[in-house]
Amino acid sequence: MIPIVTEAAKHFPSLSGYRVFEVSESIIDFAHDLSVEAAIAAKEGEDAFVAPISSRLPADKVVFGGEGQTSRDLVLCEQEGEDINIYWLSPDMGYMKSLIGQYRPGGPMRRAGHLERTSLEINMATEWPFIVALINEPRMVRLSKSGSRPERRMAHRGFGFAVDAWHRVSWDISRETVAKISRDPKFHKVPLHWRRGHWRRAQEHYAGAVKRTDAFRFEDRLQWWQWIEGHWVGHPAFGLKKSYHAPRFSIGKGAA
Repeated sequence: MIPIVTEAAKHFPSLSGYRVFEVSESIIDFAHDLSVEAAIAAKEGEDAFVAPISSRLPADKVVFGGEGQTSRDLVLCEQEGEDINIYWLSPDMGYMKSLIGQYRPGGPMRRAGHLERTSLEINMATEWPFIVALINEPRMVRLSKSGSRPERRMAHRGFGFAVDAWHRVSWDISRETVAKISRDPKFHKVPLHWRRGHWRRAQEHYAGAVKRTDAFRFEDRLQWWQWIEGHWVGHPAFGLKKSYHAPRFSIGKGAA
């Protein structure tokens, strides 16, 4: 990872001001599957998915790459106000930053308007918010130093990278994680999965309770609702769960 980033820094010197994260391929694959699930769950033709509220960058400027990757392509994320811009940096494009998407934690994930709806676009523009959210979950992932000490020193002396700018991100399955207080000892003994944000029935006095005047069913417009943010459930020590959701239609009495 360090040789790939320092090679890019020869053509894109400002890269030395970024923090670098080398992400396990397993985490990238899992985040990709979650982004595909988000695409399936989105309405037909809708150009936005909801990013995890925990997908805040660990620094204003971050560069990501896959662990042991052979490709020299990199993904850059930059904070701009409340939004986070996602760029693609590739030698095939002369190391010119190409905007591929933007998101706001807890808000919409948007793909760059000039891109076609391709699998590459979905991979790169919608999976990284999930990766960032996982990086911010210390009970599920482990952060360690990336590269050897001589490599980090050389990157510091030759390109100006901070000595502590290099991180490796991998699953932490060294121990079981359970709730501090739980009457059910099996509460967290389920595979890691992402529970998407959803509306829950509420009372008027509940915090954040609103009426959904645009609800599909008329009777739902008369109720009070509370938005429950998406959150991680389970632990990777028990596996990874990818759930795909499809609408169910009832036909006649008693139909499933």
